[in-house]
Amino acid sequence: GNELDYVKVGNTPVSGFVIDRFDGTQYIDVGGSDFEDLPAGDYVITIGFRPQGEHYVDGDKPQEAQVILHVVKDTTSVTIDDLDKVYDSEPVESTYKVHKTSDNIGGHSVRYTVTTEYKEQGADDSTYTDVAPEKAGKYTVRVTVDETEKTKGVQETKDFEITKRPLTLF
Repeated sequence: GNELDYVKVGNTPVSGFVIDRFDGTQYIDVGGSDFEDLPAGDYVITIGFRPQGEHYVDGDKPQEAQVILHVVKDTTSVTIDDLDKVYDSEPVESTYKVHKTSDNIGGHSVRYTVTTEYKEQGADDSTYTDVAPEKAGKYTVRVTVDETEKTKGVQETKDFEITKRPLTLF
């Protein structure tokens, strides 16, 4: 039968591909590092074969097959922690976690640009500010993760309250 000779993404050879056999059929197992850094887009994957295991001399070209690899942007989500607190004269500290779908399957890290903004609950969105509130009141926090070449952007909001400190009389 035919033997696999090489794998390329565009004109770039893929290193470390492994030819495995499963139920007598060959398949290509390519390490994630060659594909992990591809931004979203379409790529031509070329697979070179040596028909009947023959080796070619300079100038001869083995048989090739091509497939299109469609890379899509990963879906991003944000989980905002509970920000409710009792007034303590300190600005609220927002904490959140950014996740992407591929985190569940061992995806590599992405550098995100994240913006955190606050407004009083019910106020117009044009009043968002990057200044964290410290006074007692009801607020909304908005966390925005910008789109990257590999991930979709996302925006989440969460309401919270800074309650008045109880007055203690002696």
